This record gives sequence, C-alpha cells and structure tokens, in this order.
Amino acid sequence: MTTSYQSPSRSATPASPFTTFDVTVRAVTPLHVGNGIELIRNLDFVTEGNEFVVLDVERVYGQLFNKLPEAQWLQLANLPLSRVLNTTGARELAKYRLPIADGASDEGYEGVRAHIRDGFGRAYMPASSLKGAIRTAFATAFAAEVGQEWVDDKLREVIGRRPRREFAAQALDQDVFGRCEGHTSELQS
Repeated sequence: MTTSYQSPSRSATPASPFTTFDVTVRAVTPLHVGNGIELIRNLDFVTEGNEFVVLDVERVYGQLFNKLPEAQWLQLANLPLSRVLNTTGARELAKYRLPIADGASDEGYEGVRAHIRDGFGRAYMPASSLKGAIRTAFATAFAAEVGQEWVDDKLREVIGRRPRREFAAQALDQDVFGRCEGHTSELQS
C-alpha cells in the first residue's frame, strides 16, 4: 500500500511554526488497520485457488433473486455461500480479491478482520495510524538515548502515583515529546 499526502497551500494563513513535508509512505512489512468488522467464511468471503474473495453479498443474492425461480432461490438461500456460488457461477460479484501468499494456507480461518477502506473500496492508512508509528519511532529513539534505567524509573513513578488509566502516560508523554503551555504539541495530540 502506498499513501501520499500533499499539504494544502498555506498562502492565506499565518506562518506556521511547524515545517510541512510532502511524503510518500510505502508499507514494507505486512500492515493491517482494521475497521472493526469480522468477515465470516462462506458468508462474507470464500477462497478460490490462491485468492481470498470478499463478496458483495447483496449483489450475489440480488442477482440470484432476479435470475432464479422462487423455489430454487429459497433452496439456495439455506446453503453456504460457497455452494451457492459454485451452483450459479456468481464469483464475478466480488467486492475485491486479495492474493494468498505462496505457501500460506487458508485452513482454520473461519473469520478474518476486514481492513479499513475508503468510499471507493480502496484500503488506506489513516493519518492517526501514521502519526502513531512516528510517535513510536521517536519514543523508541528517545528511550535508547536516555537508557533503560531512566525509562524504568519513570514507569515506577507513574505506577506509584496511581493515576486514572486514561492519564497514566501523560507525564511520560510530556517528558518525551515536551510541554506546551495552553495546548499540546503536534506530536502530543
């Protein structure tokens, strides 16, 4: 997946204290950003040879309903989707297809988590995920620079204060990314 970001023109706005970069991101390892939906085998997807086929279920059953007599449609409605597709040849009604890696098996996968997609059905990486990756890289570099002992001391300090869960990392976050009066820094937000 490649994600490109072109910053908007800032000619009509005051000068920003931040530097803006145009970047292209290319995933070099497997990447999954889920949308919270689990796809179920033979209901939402089937595997065909070396492809994972996510079906447009509404189109599949809509086509069956329009093409077949009612008695046959009712019979097919109770079958697993893979059998329905074999019976009707409706595999061309896929939302999308993904290759299954050479040597990988689809055995044991009764459900898979769907990747987040835009309105056109294209997978994408949200800016918040990219920002999280950048923050993690900065925090890891910072921890390597200050040493494990400093990190352990800070963690003991946080645990000793017993803050509310949602604020537990706030002090550590400010030590790593800095403090800004009245607002958070770009890396803190």
